[in-house]
Amino acid sequence: MEIEQKIQEIKARRDAAWPGPYHVEKTEYANVSGVIVHTDFEIMNPADGHLAEISCAHSVTDVEDPEAAVAGAEADATFFAAAWQDIGTLLNLVEVLQSQLMRALED
Repeated sequence: MEIEQKIQEIKARRDAAWPGPYHVEKTEYANVSGVIVHTDFEIMNPADGHLAEISCAHSVTDVEDPEAAVAGAEADATFFAAAWQDIGTLLNLVEVLQSQLMRALED
């Protein structure tokens, strides 16, 4: 597939998505003893509409390393929430580089 076509497909997917920037909201859930055993990381749009959720059950009966499970889930949610802006930044950089390449080829 030609690179320009691929770039246009990426732009189309980004343009079709709910406009960002997105943010992450964290909600913790405790068991009957008050110990936090489950955490949701909700990816929200600017109007606080729910877009997606990464849910992490992290009690010692669910995972070997509860702290790592929560950290990984939060990192994933943050990555996904930043993607809308990050893709825009990368697309702008591609345009700048393409323009510079075209100027260099013309010289």
